[in-house]
Amino acid sequence: MENNSNSDLITCKPTSWFFIRAIFAFIMFSAFSAYFYYDGAVGYRNKNVNYYEYSAKSQVKEFFQKANRLKGNFTSDASREINPAKSETSWKVFTATNTVQVFKKRDLHSPESLITDTEECFPKGYDFPKKFPTIYADAFQQLTDDPNYAETLWANYAAENNLNQSVSEYFKPLSDIKGQFNWAIGSLVLAIIVLFFLIRTSLRSMSVSADAYSAPNGRNVPFASVYKIDKRKWSNKGVATLYYKTEMGAEEKVKIDGMIYGQFDEKNANNAEALYQHIESHVGNVEIIDYQEESQESS
Repeated sequence: MENNSNSDLITCKPTSWFFIRAIFAFIMFSAFSAYFYYDGAVGYRNKNVNYYEYSAKSQVKEFFQKANRLKGNFTSDASREINPAKSETSWKVFTATNTVQVFKKRDLHSPESLITDTEECFPKGYDFPKKFPTIYADAFQQLTDDPNYAETLWANYAAENNLNQSVSEYFKPLSDIKGQFNWAIGSLVLAIIVLFFLIRTSLRSMSVSADAYSAPNGRNVPFASVYKIDKRKWSNKGVATLYYKTEMGAEEKVKIDGMIYGQFDEKNANNAEALYQHIESHVGNVEIIDYQEESQESS
């Protein structure tokens, strides 16, 4: 059955209620997609740079804390031998020849938390792996006197290199970075779906003529073919369902959605309530299901 609107008496077009919600949903999912994409392409990688630069300070501080604890402990000669902070010479050599390591969790430098496959987790062009900054290499005496001096060095270094002094608790592995791209794709798909329904609905309407109801999907339902109306959701959700028989005798149903099309402003002649009342008054003596009828039957 084709939609014939030549003699429509009431035409309900998409409402501002629908457009506001649809546009808001489209903007929201689009923003989510952009946010997740940015985090995967830039945000997480920049956080890893900050985390890595902070790790240099954290590891330096730990070296000197261990060296101070071992002072005067003659039974720990072997431990002192492997600590690069045992002398200024060994410290200079160590910082000039070794790179900063990456651990899963901030300030937790255990062998099992060491990460090795991290090159793709940083921005392109970032110098990774990198040796310990000279600001730490040149501060052996101050760090020996007070390992917490590393905090002052880090504050100065962060300010000079536009880094945040506070960093994430965990390093962002490649799986997390790829996960942000997956979320970005998922949000983009939802935004496209919302846009599709927004455009489709904006091109539709529902209407009635003297002898038929034209649904938004293009179906033309003659009033004479309607045998039942379900209006239980009409009063609170603005939705009713028409049950009708086609020319071939098949039973079908079609929806009247007053929230999306027309709404209920009495100042507007083309409102959904007027359309529904027109249908109900023209379908004849058919079964009408509503809550009032159900309550009477139950009593």
